[in-house]
Amino acid sequence: MVRKKTIVELTRVAVEAPLVDGVEARKRRLGLFSTFTAAATWVQRVVAEDSPEAAALLYYEATEVVLDYRERFCRSRVYDRDGSIRGETRGGVGRPWGGREPSTCRFEPGQLVAHVGYTARDVYRVGVVLAQPVSPDEARRMGNMVTVGDDRYLVGLVDRDDPFDPDRYDHEHVAEATLFAVENEMPRDLRGALQHRCLGTPGFPPWTEEAQRAMRDPDAVISHVLARFHRDDERTSGSAGSTRAMLVLDDGVGYLKAALGDANFQVVDLTNHASDIETRTHLMSHRMLVTKNTADFLDLAPVLDTGIIGLDALPRLHGEVEYYNNPTVQLISRAAAEFGLVGQRGGWVILLHPDGKHAFRRIE
Repeated sequence: MVRKKTIVELTRVAVEAPLVDGVEARKRRLGLFSTFTAAATWVQRVVAEDSPEAAALLYYEATEVVLDYRERFCRSRVYDRDGSIRGETRGGVGRPWGGREPSTCRFEPGQLVAHVGYTARDVYRVGVVLAQPVSPDEARRMGNMVTVGDDRYLVGLVDRDDPFDPDRYDHEHVAEATLFAVENEMPRDLRGALQHRCLGTPGFPPWTEEAQRAMRDPDAVISHVLARFHRDDERTSGSAGSTRAMLVLDDGVGYLKAALGDANFQVVDLTNHASDIETRTHLMSHRMLVTKNTADFLDLAPVLDTGIIGLDALPRLHGEVEYYNNPTVQLISRAAAEFGLVGQRGGWVILLHPDGKHAFRRIE
């Protein structure tokens, strides 16, 4: 087997004070090196000789690049401003992965964090941890659906112009090595909006008493969110309590009914009304439709005020009757919470992807 030739590209990432959500970050390519060791030696020399910039946030990212190969980017290693190794991300994002123990995670759900986001330009973003990387128990349940690319934190973001608008919420999947705890002072409105984002809003995710408390006191301890995550775990496991929402199953996905019920959804199966168009239309109105044929319903969705959960991109749908044994239903359940689907007005579609990078948009 011929070993692919690699080089290491070193980049410096700097954000000047004040660390304000949305401020532009500056990335500078510093050079190409033969190995990680050579890149680290160069970083140590620069740190010892002179601090490159008076930046509030500064780190170096060394990325392994395979020459003459289409999947170019492999491992990357991140160095802190003092030259110490902050962390490493692995290449081969499509390879199966066994998950990460929660006890080894540097950040917890509800914690305020910052990272340099990858948009049209590099900007410093402040967000809140909504979920840690997949745990080993969850990885075992989901099997090969969990890959190295899932070793990311789900970070919730708010819109800078209208931070309390659920329709403008966004999120990113961020590796631990490039995620930083927020230690600087934050504007009161932004802190309150991020707590609101995590604890719950009328549109995303389910409204909670903690959210009302956070609105009254934006400086409330954000760790209150942990209680909500524990309750979500109990509710999605089929424990007693009110149901989460009504889901309508299109023809061909009726076998998901038992596991969705176990996840505390109310479920209607359209297969029982195959020839009754009027009844099918009535059942779909003002509800969420789960389907493998998304394109067939795009025109109807805004008319019927229906939301569409599309499973077209999933390579396999699972028929296990228990929630904790059914990766497909787990994916639906997590997407419902992440995107606040229960509280969304109709006329939207979300296409689910096995890596969790779902595509949501409104249908006008």
